[in-house]
Formats: sequence, structure tokens, C-alpha cells
Amino acid sequence: MINHHFSLICKHAVIDEFSKSISIFDVIEQINVFAEPDQTVNIPMHIDVFSLWMRSDLDTPAKGVSRVFLRDPNGISKKHIEVDIELSESTFFRSIIKVSAIELRGPGKYNFIIELKQKDENWKEMASIPFMVTYKPPKEDEKVLETKNE
Repeated sequence: MINHHFSLICKHAVIDEFSKSISIFDVIEQINVFAEPDQTVNIPMHIDVFSLWMRSDLDTPAKGVSRVFLRDPNGISKKHIEVDIELSESTFFRSIIKVSAIELRGPGKYNFIIELKQKDENWKEMASIPFMVTYKPPKEDEKVLETKNE
């Protein structure tokens, strides 16, 4: 079996090739968009979705598939990305899903949903990573994206 330890969204996550340590930069909690509240906006923005997985039984190899998708404030999800989790020879598995753009369909709370499927089981939600999107009325010729990181 596979345990999900944590997931987060950030601007950049790097796994050191030699030490296998992870460095996480600029965790994302909020995105501010200069647009009208009823406007759908495609934001060309780099986001990394990082997840850490581990075998539940250290002596038993495990395999599974994770799935990540973005859910908007209305509960709508359009696309997903799947990653094979291979824990046959290692105890931990780190995944970094790179997103190059997101579609925002108005202000509110968005969530990156992390799911896991093992063997013949159904998909199971393992994490929901929230971030807020605010829309601000655009000023003349202003189309700027701001992010709040802490």
C-alpha cells in the first residue's frame, strides 16, 4: 500500500540529483488577476504540484497511479495529469507535476486535487490543495498577474 504524506503548489520545486533533497520555492496561496469577475482568463503561469508518497509497509513493494486536476469554485474540473508511482525499490516517491498555464473561470477558491489508485481499487482523494483567486477590475491597458507567496 502507498501513503500520501503531503502535497503543495509552488512556483518551483527541485529534487537534488545526489542528495535526493527537495527544495521548494514560492509556495502559492493566492493569485490576483486584473480582469472582470465574469471573465475566463488563461494565465501562462508556471506552477509545480509537488507530492511525497511512501510505502505503508517498508518491506513490501508497492505501485499505484496518482492523478492531479484543478477544481474551480463551481466544482468543475477539465483536465487531469497522471503519474505512475513506483515504490518497488525505494521507500519514498516524489512527484513534481509541472503546469505551464491555468484557466481561471472567475474569483474564488480553487483546489488542486490529488487522487490515488492502487491495484483494482477506485480513485481515492488524498489531498486538496487550496488557493484563492481574486479578480480586480482592470485599469486602462492593465493586464498584470500578481501572486502572493509566503
